[in-house]
Amino acid sequence: MPYTPPPPSSIDLSGAQTGYTPPSVSNIDLSGGGSPPGSATGNIDAFLGFSAQFAGYMQPVGSIDATLGFDASFVGGEGVFGGINSEIGFTASFAGQTADTFGAINANLAFTFSGRGYQDWAANLPAALLQTFYTLTITGSQDLVVPISSWQATLRAGTGSDYLQAVIPAASSLAQAIADRAGGRLVISKGYRFDDGSERSEPIVEAEFSQLRSDRGPRNYTVTVSGFLPASAAQQSERVLREVRTLSFSSSQYRARGAIDLFLRPGMTVTADDVSFEVEFINFYANEFDQFCEVGGR
Repeated sequence: MPYTPPPPSSIDLSGAQTGYTPPSVSNIDLSGGGSPPGSATGNIDAFLGFSAQFAGYMQPVGSIDATLGFDASFVGGEGVFGGINSEIGFTASFAGQTADTFGAINANLAFTFSGRGYQDWAANLPAALLQTFYTLTITGSQDLVVPISSWQATLRAGTGSDYLQAVIPAASSLAQAIADRAGGRLVISKGYRFDDGSERSEPIVEAEFSQLRSDRGPRNYTVTVSGFLPASAAQQSERVLREVRTLSFSSSQYRARGAIDLFLRPGMTVTADDVSFEVEFINFYANEFDQFCEVGGR
């Protein structure tokens, strides 16, 4: 049968003014309440492509940190070198204690990637359809590109300094413009001229412009520029030395001479004929009659 509530006038409220006396702690039965919350234990791992979540009731006791372990790797073919940088902005932290009441805390990951390398576009150029040349760029408020009759340079791996020297022929009209750019950079580039008249070039070596010398004769006026640059970090890749002229071995070190390579750098593994070794230095030599590099390493 349906329930009919009593009228308010019949409710006895005489005891409502009396203070409430709680029972003693020893009289409270907690046997069915379950065990109290424990301290947070274990690990929470956040991986790339994974939303780190924590569920629970929290009190300001203890701490739980979500940390991200990330390994950036790059796989490429022959002629890949340089650095691959991965930047991660990630923070996930939680202070508290777990219990049986669940919620969710999400840790979002902001991820950016940058890569640096090169494309060996010169590897398969048909030699019959092109002509090679070298230029020197002297940087300044406006870069100056000048012809050169010869140049030489040395690249080393990690320690010491790289060195560059270039000779500019018929330089009487260029002498002042060259001197005005002292303190800039010297950049040697190797270029290719195709049968359709187009050109493409790539920097090989550069140095700070620190020295200038002029030489005059009855008919000639040449300017020689040179400079140094701290050696760059060793690169990791593999290259084949082309047009090998000589290969020698002495005092546990190999030396090989061959064609100038746009992308060969100290630290790489070079193969000359049937021998492979790690490059410790590269010497470049070029004039109007001949151009080659000498590679040394163990």
